[in-house]
Amino acid sequence: MKTIISAAVGNGGANIDGDVRLVQRLLNDARARSAQGPLLSVDGIVGPKTIAAITDFQRRHAGVADGRVDTYGPTVQALLDEHLASLGGALDVSRLGGCVNAVAAKALSTDPGLQTLIAAYVNALRQR
Repeated sequence: MKTIISAAVGNGGANIDGDVRLVQRLLNDARARSAQGPLLSVDGIVGPKTIAAITDFQRRHAGVADGRVDTYGPTVQALLDEHLASLGGALDVSRLGGCVNAVAAKALSTDPGLQTLIAAYVNALRQR
């Protein structure tokens, strides 16, 4: 299984700049769609607002609330699934029955073209 962050983000995490920026962007995406709280500054810094946003997202979507996005944990999966679902209109998921988890799993494990596309997309989200 592959992941989109290289190390944990949030409480007790390594908080690597690019990983933090990616999580902040995904949290902002979720917040913008649900009108749940103000958007975060995408600055690569884990402060109280980022931890609060992680905890809030976890309470609503991931079944945990520890303020930490682990590399292979349920929060990073929920953030990615929700983000990919928001792009559903732009993606052709019909051949996979419309299941975002199946799209992500296939993209990250078997389809080299889609794997490259998602890797480039994730890298773009990590940029300043």
